[in-house]
Parts: sequence; structure tokens; C-alpha cells
Amino acid sequence: MEVLVSVIVITYNSSQYILETLESVKSQTYRNLELILSDDCSTDDTVDICRRWLKYNNRRFKRSEILTVSSNTGISANLNRGLKSSKGLWIKYCAGDDILSDQCIGTLLTYASNSKNAAKVVNGLQYIFTKPDKSDAFLKSQDDNLFYADEISPHDQYEMLLRHNRVGNPPLISHEVFKNVGLFDEQIPLLEDYPFWLKITNYGYKIYCSFKPVSYYRVTENSVSGLLKKDRIILPIEEILIDFQQKYIIRKLPKIEAIGMFNQIFVRRLIIKLGNNSKNRFLIYFYKLIKKTNPFSIYHRLLRIFGINYVYEKYL
Repeated sequence: MEVLVSVIVITYNSSQYILETLESVKSQTYRNLELILSDDCSTDDTVDICRRWLKYNNRRFKRSEILTVSSNTGISANLNRGLKSSKGLWIKYCAGDDILSDQCIGTLLTYASNSKNAAKVVNGLQYIFTKPDKSDAFLKSQDDNLFYADEISPHDQYEMLLRHNRVGNPPLISHEVFKNVGLFDEQIPLLEDYPFWLKITNYGYKIYCSFKPVSYYRVTENSVSGLLKKDRIILPIEEILIDFQQKYIIRKLPKIEAIGMFNQIFVRRLIIKLGNNSKNRFLIYFYKLIKKTNPFSIYHRLLRIFGINYVYEKYL
């Protein structure tokens, strides 16, 4: 018998794209699904669109539900509401402007079922696109193969994640994981995923990858990542990361790396204060110069010159 999988779609002013997201969930080849739509006080007609769509498509799902709130609470809290309402043994979440491939859940669940290590967190590859017809879609390069290698332990993954986020696509996650480690951190409202990957790997859960494309990530002008904001040197997602790194990451790094990260944070905040304009040649030059003089970068280069491996080399 197929296990129940909960698909949680989180929305906020997603009216332009939500129907495409919902249709991608409906089209899953895996049949035993429940659909939970959790809206974070949209000011457009996102919720009305979802209600109309569910009126004609709710029979596709074992269960469906729309959750709403009276004030905006942030991504983490919005996702947690969906999780608290879910009944499935596995959870797959996505934003209201992303698209799942037809085989997404089936592919990830098959990998988990066939895993000799009883995988509880399974990722896949992701296409990135900006155009409505996805004609510019490209498969996000997976240059972190070491992160998912067989010999890499959950502790290794945790140490790698301390250096930077290597998980770009929301995985399929067993309900057991949330039961044991808790939900997403609502103290970090706009950064739900990165802190959670750190939490689960530190607890002892390894993140696996099927290395098969399972979803499409839409990049727009309003995306939290801000990847299309070419006028900025420091992107919005980097601004969000600054506070997280200073409050949670620096104190967990070796001293020389902590000094290097503090330097990065200082420089980024200075660039933002000076206007953060990518068309300002002085700022661009200044930013590149300061990056090259980062204490940890200098230390790391010197070790390489003398043929010495940094003790945490494989985690960088």
C-alpha cells in the first residue's frame, strides 16, 4: 500500500503563478497525496484562486486544506502551519511559484524506499528558469557531489553546511525527522531552509540525493533570493544571510575561519551602507580588493603555497 505523502504549498501574493504550481502537484504520478495550502496573509487573490481550483480538483487528493492567517508571519511560520496540519508519513514542500516534475515525489520516495541506509531526507536536482515557457531553463550545476558522497557522514555534512548552504532544493522529508528535531525556526522568518539543514545534520540525519531532476525553481524580480536584481552588489539573500551568520554560525567555526567570516560580514554591511550599487565602479573595485585581503583567504593561500592542508579542508 502506498504511504501518504503531504505536499505543502506555501503562498504569499502568489496569484500570478499558483495555478501552475497546483497543476504540477495534481500531475504527480504518485497518487497517494494530501495537499495543504498555507497562505501568509496574501493581499492579492491567491486564496480565492486556490479555493476555486480545489473545488474542481480536491478529489485528486486523499485530503486537502487551505490555511490562512490574519497577519503576515514569514516563511518559516507559514511552513510550520502546514507541517502541523499534515498527516503524511513524508513531507514535500514548495513555494507557490515553483513547479514539481510529474515524477518528483515518485522518484524521491523510490530512492528512499530502496536506500540501504534508510534515508529520511532525499533531495533531487533542480532546473532554474525565468521565462514563463521555461525556454531558458537550465539544470543547476551539482558541484557539491562530495556533500552527498557515500563516505560523507551527517557530521561531515553539518561541517560543510557551516561554511555555506549546499542544499538548494527542498527535499522529501520523513515525518519522523520533524518529530525528532522540531520544526523550522520562526526566529529566522525569511530563512527557513538553511538553519533546518544545519539542525537535522547536527542531530544525525544525512541528506541524500537521487541526482535526478525533480523540480523547477522560478526566479522573478520578487524572489527572496533577488537573483535578478543586477543593480546590487550584495543580493537580498546575502543580506538575510548576514544576520544568520553573525548570530548562529561564527561562534561554531574555528577561530581563523570565524575571523574571515566576520570580515565578510563587515564588508557586505559596509557596501550596503555605501549604496550597494553595482554600477558604481569604485564600490566594485573596493569590494573585490577587500575580499582578496580577507584574513582567512590569505591564511588559506599561504598554507597551499607551503603545501600544507588546512585541517578542515574537505569542509570548505
